[in-house]
Amino acid sequence: MLKIIKTIKNKILNTLQLFWELTAGKHTKKYIRVKEHIADGEAMNSAGNSDGAVEEFRAALKLYPRKGQLHSKIAMIYGQEKKYSDAVNELEKALEAGYTHRDTYFTLTRIHRESGNYQEALKNILIASKKGPDDAYLHRELGRLYTESGRFEDALAELEKAREISPDEEEKAKVDTFGTEYPVALLIGRIKGGLFIDVGANFGFYCSLLYRNFENLIAVEPHPDNIRILENIKRANNYTRIKICRAALGSFECENSKLYINEHPGGHSLIENNNKYILIKTLTLNSLLREYPQADLVKIDAEGAEWMILDGAEDVMKKINAFLVELHDITRKEELTDWFRKKGYNTDWITANHIYAQRQLLSSVK
Repeated sequence: MLKIIKTIKNKILNTLQLFWELTAGKHTKKYIRVKEHIADGEAMNSAGNSDGAVEEFRAALKLYPRKGQLHSKIAMIYGQEKKYSDAVNELEKALEAGYTHRDTYFTLTRIHRESGNYQEALKNILIASKKGPDDAYLHRELGRLYTESGRFEDALAELEKAREISPDEEEKAKVDTFGTEYPVALLIGRIKGGLFIDVGANFGFYCSLLYRNFENLIAVEPHPDNIRILENIKRANNYTRIKICRAALGSFECENSKLYINEHPGGHSLIENNNKYILIKTLTLNSLLREYPQADLVKIDAEGAEWMILDGAEDVMKKINAFLVELHDITRKEELTDWFRKKGYNTDWITANHIYAQRQLLSSVK
């Protein structure tokens, strides 16, 4: 009996297979061609041949017009080439084709953000975050966008959500590296005074956070892309008291210093760590503070160049009431603590690699 049932089952399966080959064989061949075009497009894009990649993706679209994901792939290429309107057009086609995955909205967010359209960027990342409410990465990116838009209380709230969602310590560490170090922000958000200098300002988070606390603020940032975002934030929020210093700080002044480029906008450094660099101007704290009687707070986040910056501050240390320094080589924590204490500062490590140094007998925390 079992043998008969097995024989009938095999006949049914064979019949179904034959039916598939006769009715769907053509579609199977088309599907294989689509996959080949996509694979060729991915390979060309990886090799830097963006035009060839777009051509292959479009060839796949001719065979499979409803493949919305292909429009998204083309949009990402256009975004890299800064063809923002073309990129947005492709992403809208992806949505029309039914590809409403959160990645589509997130790519739209990136395109609008890079083109300076923060309102549309926020609109799309909020849709993406609703599709992935428990995704710490989306909350970090939403926080980053709030930061760039000057909405820093909202940015900190999103960062806290990301910290709560993160399932393990490694992910929490990644969250904490998102430009808005939570314990640091909580501390220096209470500091007030006449002049705040943000060395390694990136997108201007701390300058914006402390705008109401200080009479004058200097955002020191060498990378042109970060400067552009800084200028957008300054203009959008009417931050007239923020002065943007388009340079890096180091131990000496130079018109053509090498700034080594990192994929992360906050990872550029004067310390050689790859073979990609641009030429920028470097100043020192000595020269920057020449025209000011004092600075109430200097924040330094310079991707390993903090010792160079401190070396260039020897002549003005008595002018500086407090420092907040991110140390990138934590094996030198004791050395940095001793360095500040010898200069007359009390110190406190507020995170594993952030030291707050305040001049003795002077209080800049109110």
